[in-house]
Amino acid sequence: MVVSKLRIVGGGFILHMNEHLSFSIQVGLGRGANNYVELHSLKHLLLFAREQNCQKIQIFGDSQLVINWINDVYHCHLHTLRDTLDDVFTLKSQFYFIVCSHIYRERSEIVDHLSKEATQLNKGQWIVYEYRDGEFYKFFHRPFIDMNGNHSKLSL
Repeated sequence: MVVSKLRIVGGGFILHMNEHLSFSIQVGLGRGANNYVELHSLKHLLLFAREQNCQKIQIFGDSQLVINWINDVYHCHLHTLRDTLDDVFTLKSQFYFIVCSHIYRERSEIVDHLSKEATQLNKGQWIVYEYRDGEFYKFFHRPFIDMNGNHSKLSL
């Protein structure tokens, strides 16, 4: 039997809407391992993008395994992540256009920094940094959109 030590983890992602608006997001994820972090961060990114009414999205992630799961190249055999992966597929189907590509970790240093800082957040707590026309805003946030794209309180 292999036992994995779960640690307190956080997720981070960046959503560029256009040249005038982008978001950097941190989310507390509780306890988990690497694949848990990557998959839950992707789920939160998709939820936030839907909340912002995105129809088209291009995703870059540094976990080749998770990108392969999302692109249906590999099947996820981890029963603890299967429900989350199903949620991601449900969210993915709500976009008009979506592409998920792998990038190397060296190209995701800002997101890694956001994730490391997010370990200080409680599970489900979000911090959103909004950059709009050269102005910077910081606020706490919880998503209010469900898996079907309806606006309602979502339990994470």
